[in-house]
Amino acid sequence: MSYAIDTNVLARGIGEAHPMHQTAAEAVESLITRGEAVRIFPQCLYEFWVIATRPREQNGMGMRPAEAEVHCAQFERIFSLRLDVPAIYAEWKALAARYE
Repeated sequence: MSYAIDTNVLARGIGEAHPMHQTAAEAVESLITRGEAVRIFPQCLYEFWVIATRPREQNGMGMRPAEAEVHCAQFERIFSLRLDVPAIYAEWKALAARYE
């Protein structure tokens, strides 16, 4: 069976101070350990970027764009990225890096 990881799971999985961090991390680890196909979609990475780079005082994670980019690259290595239209994701990454 395959599972799609939601944006909230991505954010909670790296947000160690968040009360749901442990639950999110354990859920993902359990799926991977069982050999399940764990997938992410570009929409989740777009949403993660917004949450990650939003200031903390505005309910974000307060990351600089370069830090968010590192996390997105990690997600791409850990999970199978399913592209909807490949050109869209590539263009978004280029725009995000250019207009950080």
